[in-house]
Amino acid sequence: MHFDGAWNTDRGPQFQATIPLPDACYAMTYAQEAALQGVTLRRLSARADAEVDMTRALGVTDNPPVERVDWTIEVDSDADAATLDAIKQTADERCPGVYCLRNPIELRTELVVG
Repeated sequence: MHFDGAWNTDRGPQFQATIPLPDACYAMTYAQEAALQGVTLRRLSARADAEVDMTRALGVTDNPPVERVDWTIEVDSDADAATLDAIKQTADERCPGVYCLRNPIELRTELVVG
């Protein structure tokens, strides 16, 4: 996967990027697992919440920028709660975003001048 972003010196958001994945990858993983188990979803919506502390980026503290991410999905289905929760557990195990949050991954940075 590859995505580009750019710093915006005009008005509006300061940084913009497009990530080539469907919105809310956790919801995508949940929907995929439901389909694999033959569970029909009439509706699925997702929300991610996080408290962001910018003091580290500003060089003021060593606080972590984010301590926790809360992902909430709302589902409308005829499946029972136990089945829907089992799908959630599988999504928790297989979602790429969840993996990246729970496991250290190698990061390489590069500066290109010009």
